[in-house]
Amino acid sequence: MEAYRYPADFDAISAMAPANPMTDLMTQSMWAGWQPQRAPGAALSMPKIAALHAAVVKQCDKLDGLEDGVVGRPDACEFDPGVIQCTGADGAQCLTAPQVETMRAIYDGIPLTAGGTLLPGWPYGSEMQLGVLMSSPQPFPVALTYFSMLVFGDQEGWDWKTFDYQNDPFVSRAYGGAILNVPSDGLRMFFARGGKLLLSHGWGDGLIPATNTLAFHSGLLDSLPSAQARQQLRLFMVPGMDHCGGGEGPSEFDTLGTIDQWATTGTPPERIMATRPTAAGGPPGAPAAPPRAPMSRPLCPYPQVAEYDGSGSTAEAANFRCVSPS
Repeated sequence: MEAYRYPADFDAISAMAPANPMTDLMTQSMWAGWQPQRAPGAALSMPKIAALHAAVVKQCDKLDGLEDGVVGRPDACEFDPGVIQCTGADGAQCLTAPQVETMRAIYDGIPLTAGGTLLPGWPYGSEMQLGVLMSSPQPFPVALTYFSMLVFGDQEGWDWKTFDYQNDPFVSRAYGGAILNVPSDGLRMFFARGGKLLLSHGWGDGLIPATNTLAFHSGLLDSLPSAQARQQLRLFMVPGMDHCGGGEGPSEFDTLGTIDQWATTGTPPERIMATRPTAAGGPPGAPAAPPRAPMSRPLCPYPQVAEYDGSGSTAEAANFRCVSPS
């Protein structure tokens, strides 16, 4: 938003997990909260979410060429939650048919009646943090109050269960888009004066789907001359990182140092070192998780991915290179 409204303020900006377009994120959050409540038995308990996540990791971990407990290529994953559908009695390690449909809808995103997708869903691997949006009898409070108090605040008795996912997303944009959304072609003045933009997003983010940032980045590329984009725009996707930190993968890296170096030298970053803390985070007051082995990885400019070079420790970034995905 700074780059959009005040393009002369900064020479370089780091935007991690940008909540843009915000009005669409509010609709997506409503969708993720509605699906578990749409029918009896459609909600997933945390043990079931954990079992689902384990199944995703089991199937998709190796797609980046290395089994390390981190889904490095969610974009190449073709997981179907139906693979763990209960065949007998309902249990903690399987999903019932309504629960399978819940997750398919959240992964696939909001469809258009005429065909295609209106808004994207969440990537595979983001299940554990998605529980925050899915585990309440009502949608995420930020989204719910945006609609109940603002967009539809003049409609007494408005019920979130009647949200029209074919029409209300456009009502939302009309209400708040001019204030809350940054269009993909809205940063031309920032880039014209030499501004550098470092986008980053955790693939495991369960609060803001990484697919939104991928779409915004694609729009930016379309709006900029190719030479300008090569020198002034970078997107780094972070495998296994939750919302702005934490998760199963290396999630600690120096964004401020990166943009400072970029602004000072004019050389765009082609690799950022990320490390994984040995102490796993968790909710306040929760027992400490068992310590984890150290892990470091290079973060690569999208669409490049980190590939193990075949020798040395798989836990050390020095033994990985950034390559175009196969």
